[in-house]
Amino acid sequence: MFARLVVLGLPFAIATGSGCASFDFEVSESTDEVVLTGNLELFRANQSVPADVIPYTDFTFELDQEPAGIYLHDARLQLTNTVPSGASMAIPFSFVRHLVLELTPTRAGSTLPTVTLATLDWPQEGHAIPMIVDDGVNLLPYVQEGFRLVPTIDGRVPAANLSFRLDMTIGVDVF
Repeated sequence: MFARLVVLGLPFAIATGSGCASFDFEVSESTDEVVLTGNLELFRANQSVPADVIPYTDFTFELDQEPAGIYLHDARLQLTNTVPSGASMAIPFSFVRHLVLELTPTRAGSTLPTVTLATLDWPQEGHAIPMIVDDGVNLLPYVQEGFRLVPTIDGRVPAANLSFRLDMTIGVDVF
């Protein structure tokens, strides 16, 4: 488990100069890095990796002002350099069969449902693999209560050692 406090507000957007055409500003976040030990024999035998190999992350946001909406804009698996052998592979994420990123409220007694924010099936070549994001889910009620991002993976032991993280871009619209 990893908990983070993220401060959102217009001064942050102005100070960082971030933003895009569809949001007033964006916040970039990442899960903790995952380091996996590869084994070619176990990869070929389809030996499963634990579904929770990517750590979940609790988020608490401090809001300077009431935003109109908060949305997951982008999510991607990103190879890191901690374990350099994965970088030499043409398809380093070939061990992933399916990945789902869910949002769960953390407040006791919450009536908010768990929602799927992004999915990934059978990644292709590359060291940064984009997920399919449901950008229509407004995260604002979850931000107001506190939430946990829970990545669940269906995959097998990788063929070679590698390290990666899940990078996310959260778009914020303000009134």
